[in-house]
Amino acid sequence: MTIIDQLRKKHTEHQGISSSQSLTCFDEATQGAYTHGLESIYSLENVDPDSIRPLSLGLRTEVTADAVENNDLLPSEPRELQLYLDIPPEYRHWLRPVLYEEPLEVLQLSNHAEQCLRMRDFHTIGQLLDIDLTTLGLGQGHYDEIASQLSDFTKGRPKYSTTLWDWGAFLRVLCYRGDVREVYPLLQRYGLEGLLFLPRSVRAELKGWHRKGGVDRALEQLRFGTPAEYFREQMAEVVGVLVKRWLRGRNEMASTLELRERLELCSRDVGEFTSVWDLLSFVYSPSGALLAQALTQVSDDLYCVDAEAARRYHAVQRAAVDYFRPESCTYAVEHLVSLLLRDPRSVWCGWSEAFVENVLVMSPLFRLWKDDYGRRVVGLH
Repeated sequence: MTIIDQLRKKHTEHQGISSSQSLTCFDEATQGAYTHGLESIYSLENVDPDSIRPLSLGLRTEVTADAVENNDLLPSEPRELQLYLDIPPEYRHWLRPVLYEEPLEVLQLSNHAEQCLRMRDFHTIGQLLDIDLTTLGLGQGHYDEIASQLSDFTKGRPKYSTTLWDWGAFLRVLCYRGDVREVYPLLQRYGLEGLLFLPRSVRAELKGWHRKGGVDRALEQLRFGTPAEYFREQMAEVVGVLVKRWLRGRNEMASTLELRERLELCSRDVGEFTSVWDLLSFVYSPSGALLAQALTQVSDDLYCVDAEAARRYHAVQRAAVDYFRPESCTYAVEHLVSLLLRDPRSVWCGWSEAFVENVLVMSPLFRLWKDDYGRRVVGLH
């Protein structure tokens, strides 16, 4: 027995373990020292790729040919996981449908069935879509009525996310957030009274309100309180999703007409967009700048996507004006753009060629035309 073995034996006896246990631990330690704990990683080399299954979210993993042919699959519109994340509207491509905010009145239920829901603190369509109606403890007749009306009203309409905004439903929600009787005369003025789901008896009664109240009481209902707050919140989201992402792809600015056309193209019902837009403009923006609350207005007819883009717009505009000495001089558009890009202010602010040209084209300070050679020329107004 060597001296090292004797010392090891005394050490193990002092620790109260046998020499065989000590040797085993020592051998394992020396063997593991060269692997650094990577055995589990190296073992992946022996994994059969055919045995790997994709992760699922609790959805059906086996789809048969019969199910595909009969369209007997999962709902075609599953909830998007992004709905559970607080993502700013500008970075989303979808909107939460206004269907969720619509009042119970749109279902046109019987008085007793509607009262049963209100007693259980249900006031919107979204609250009914988020629950199982069988858990409400309703009678079979009321359950059948509510389920049937809810299915008919939501048929063909997006329930969880959408890229098209329903302006008619949006206006309807605004009206029901206040007193419908007060708002009705204003809807009549724009031919939109059909958006409200009202019995004939109530409509006959509301004709008298038109003679007594007038439009001023309707404006008071919509411009203040809950309807006004709801309008600001929803317009900020609609503009963020449908307009701001689009603006950043077209040099961060657009005219009022272009913005209106963009919103009209992103409407669920293009036919009623004009009337609803005119009514909202009359109520919330008598001056015509309805989008000024969500975008940055840089002139009477021009908007930028945010304050930073507006700052760069004004900087380019001031720099361009400095080159018109005397004021009657003109430049080819391409030549003035090249001068502005070589300007020291452009180096510090990072102006792009497309952005500078867009400012010259859209700014009310400049006018553009074509000369005898077909070149675009720019001068001061």
